[in-house]
Amino acid sequence: MRSPNDMMGAFYTHITGVPAALTVGSRVSRGDYLGRIYASGGIPAHLHMALVEIIGGAPNGQYTGVNLYNSFLNTPGPWTVTFFQNGTPPSITAGGGGPTTIDLSSLRGVQQGLAALGFDPGSIDGINGPRTRAAVSAFQSQVMLMSPPTGSADPVTKAVLAAKLRLAGFVVVGA
Repeated sequence: MRSPNDMMGAFYTHITGVPAALTVGSRVSRGDYLGRIYASGGIPAHLHMALVEIIGGAPNGQYTGVNLYNSFLNTPGPWTVTFFQNGTPPSITAGGGGPTTIDLSSLRGVQQGLAALGFDPGSIDGINGPRTRAAVSAFQSQVMLMSPPTGSADPVTKAVLAAKLRLAGFVVVGA
């Protein structure tokens, strides 16, 4: 759904059969059972979920926003997103209420950091496979302006990754 002036969009779905233990303020993680999803209206009491984006208008009259649904599916952990009603940007924190800690001393941590910044390393598995190397290369090209990128998470790359993660509100160790 998108507003007529292309300044805001939303994704929402209807969920029924919500477990009784799932109440306001409950912590959920990817893969947790939340209920049964229906694609149409006219259903009994349900849970409503919404994701909203403010994109600042369509550049040159053409929408170039992001797919929030896929972005949230690909995050490395549980998140709480608070949408304020006063026009300030949404606040994103870890599901536990505090900032997420990312340990860049392991390849798994590097993968989490890359994913958190929008660079898709594939599975967060600690394996230096082709998707991880491609994500490191993309980070090096786009953020570090490295040409050609090495695709290796060397100490300089980890230091820049740590700085960008801290700016995004993460706690970083091992860099």
